[in-house]
Amino acid sequence: MPDRQLEYRVVDGILRMILIKTLPGRELEVGRFIEDKCRDKGLTGSDYKIFRILGDYDLAFLNDNASLRADMFVKLGTIPYITATSEYLCYKWGNDDYCSFDLGGLSDPLVSICFLKINPRITKKDGIRSEIEFVKYLSESKNKLQIVGTLGWFEIVIFASKGSMYSLLNDVHNELMPLVYHYGDAESEYYGFPEKTLSLIGHELDVSDREVNTKRSKVPMFHSLLRKEDVAVDVTLSCRPRAMTKLYKYASAHFGDGGEPTPENIRMLYGPRDIFVQVPLENHSEFNDIIYALDDFRKEARSILVKTHTHIQYRKGEFLGYVTDPDEVIEEVSPDIPLFKIDSDQAKVMVELSTETAEVVSAVYRYNNYIENALISDAFLDLLKFVWMTKGIAASADRSLSIETRQRIVDRLRILREGIEQRSQGVYVGVDESPFALNATGLGLGRALKGIEGYVHNLLTGLGIEWLGFILYGSHSKYEHLEEALI
Repeated sequence: MPDRQLEYRVVDGILRMILIKTLPGRELEVGRFIEDKCRDKGLTGSDYKIFRILGDYDLAFLNDNASLRADMFVKLGTIPYITATSEYLCYKWGNDDYCSFDLGGLSDPLVSICFLKINPRITKKDGIRSEIEFVKYLSESKNKLQIVGTLGWFEIVIFASKGSMYSLLNDVHNELMPLVYHYGDAESEYYGFPEKTLSLIGHELDVSDREVNTKRSKVPMFHSLLRKEDVAVDVTLSCRPRAMTKLYKYASAHFGDGGEPTPENIRMLYGPRDIFVQVPLENHSEFNDIIYALDDFRKEARSILVKTHTHIQYRKGEFLGYVTDPDEVIEEVSPDIPLFKIDSDQAKVMVELSTETAEVVSAVYRYNNYIENALISDAFLDLLKFVWMTKGIAASADRSLSIETRQRIVDRLRILREGIEQRSQGVYVGVDESPFALNATGLGLGRALKGIEGYVHNLLTGLGIEWLGFILYGSHSKYEHLEEALI
């Protein structure tokens, strides 16, 4: 009997998803500008969609059936007021009767974009089959959730499209929260399927455009099972230090609860953001009204705002059917990877020997930081042998350290630094914290690196060669290698 999982395969059609950060107060303007540019290029609604999203990023641009060779977004030319972009290359699953993603299926005004990292213990055991099993699970879902695979650290992105906030939260909570993956028979151990999820809520541009006043563009915020007291909308603000007082006054004028001169719902913050605002919901029955209020504030304060970050909070009500067992024992997960140990005597010798060997000590400590974190350690495991060998070269050096050995250590540290940077770009912080310094691959190609590494490893193993290196990517006319790193 054929394996039902093998009925699912990667099908034609690449999805490019670009997350965009704009200057505060320019979100709708930039979205409409991109729309106009796309129309000028002859693109239709079946080719692309633009959503405004809440969080660190402001817009999501989806280009369906995109080209790998030519990025259509780049062809649009200069777009003003964009401060950061990050991109995911995504693929679709399907069989003769099913395709996991259709851009036309995102037809309702609200959208949820959920990034999902599969538990590494599952992928280590079952590889790509775990992802296929999840695709099969969603294909049988009543709520018609859509799914794509990615080349980044998050293996999966799930889309839901709904017409009300109640429906959207209900789907996200009831369909995504209870995910488990089962091995074998009933006696087998259960593992939680998702290791990390990050859900973004977005909406079509018409929802936040006052000039569009259609029945379809109006989005109900509340429901008999999602009451105002069950929901909170808050926004954190960042500004230049000299503008704090002025920004506080703006926030008080737009969102103050009447508690002059210090409204209870507006607080000063320590940390990377400066002011916290809980948006009053008493006079708002539609999601549109909340967005209008936020946009009015951003437009007035945009000359002093650095960035804003909006959250929607909700309490579990009766409509949220899935409830975890409060007594369930969740084991502590450790990466099970031994740290590179340098005792104090060895560290002292290496630090005092030369600048190069001292930098190796720092690099080893930094690498330990990454593999100590069970959530992200799998992204850096392919560097382990290279770090081990680099440490060995530095630890075996003596005071007659030659110029050649010094240069070799410098080269290896440079390669290692580049490898760490490329892998760091794919981990959860890439979406969660909206980095400003990104290279051309956006949110990373971690899975592609693992695939190429597997190919090289199998090839060299077949030739009887032990490989202690890793893969780097970049713009090169041919394959090259520096030390054990393959480019």
